[in-house]
Amino acid sequence: MSDDVTGRKYSQEEQQLLRTRLLEHRSSKDLRWKDIAAESGVPMGTISAWAGGTYQGEGSPIAEKAERYLASTEKREAVRAIAPDLGFVLTPSAQDFMALLNRAQHMPDISVLTGAPGVGKTRAACEYKRRNPNVFKIVAEPSLSTIPALLGSIAHELRVTEVGRQDRIARLIKQRLIGTRALIIVDEAQHLTTEMLDQLRAFHDQAEIGIALVGNSAVIGRLEGGRRSQEYAQLYSRVGMRLNRREAKKADVDALLDAWGVEEKGVRLALRAVAKQGGALRSCNKAFLLAQMIAANEGRALSAEDVQLAYGQISDQRVPLREAA
Repeated sequence: MSDDVTGRKYSQEEQQLLRTRLLEHRSSKDLRWKDIAAESGVPMGTISAWAGGTYQGEGSPIAEKAERYLASTEKREAVRAIAPDLGFVLTPSAQDFMALLNRAQHMPDISVLTGAPGVGKTRAACEYKRRNPNVFKIVAEPSLSTIPALLGSIAHELRVTEVGRQDRIARLIKQRLIGTRALIIVDEAQHLTTEMLDQLRAFHDQAEIGIALVGNSAVIGRLEGGRRSQEYAQLYSRVGMRLNRREAKKADVDALLDAWGVEEKGVRLALRAVAKQGGALRSCNKAFLLAQMIAANEGRALSAEDVQLAYGQISDQRVPLREAA
């Protein structure tokens, strides 16, 4: 525990002040010792004993880590006060995305949702999962490239803990899904192999559940068009709805700006311009938060120049305001 501390000696009075601050912080934020231990780097039993005054070892290393933890949380709260996270915003595109997911779950159907990065696909999928029962979401990371890895990820979401041969795990997953009217959302679905797509089709057919494939345009490109291969025919015939959002809508950006309370015309134009660049709404959100911090640090209102400066730090480019109107 002492590898990343300076070795400073804290007096008993200094340690008692830090104990009081830590206990007040824990109470006001309704935190568990487990939460504080994870962020401070001090084992749960050690930090709770030290805070309670019953720790028998040298307290200075713990006091130093507690002080660092408290300073870090204060900085985080200061940043959040300047640029609060407003959470999910129901943009017009998000409404379309969630309607597709709703249809996939309740038809049940296999649906494909594709689009440019940053248009809000993942956020909408997460919000749909939060609002609805029996929705399970996995991410097809590049490392998730085999059937056992896919089954393991789905089993983890379903809390199917038995292990064994791949056919046994698949059977247990199917048994868990039958009768649930569930939806499995696969984000970053462009990383799925032919065999993995076929396994998902099997769950759809046998358990009568919905499947939503979410990702970039490569997903639907592999399933449709004149180049569609025979190996995808069974899956393609079951795809009931496709939605491809190539860029963020102006109404999506305006929904975010309204939620953020942005009224100044120049700032709105600048943020619309950012949303037209790579990253769409994600870049717009990052530029807005950083611009807010720039303006707050100088004690003035947010300006279009702040957005330009913020976007330049994110992308090393200037905001093309002429494209924003």
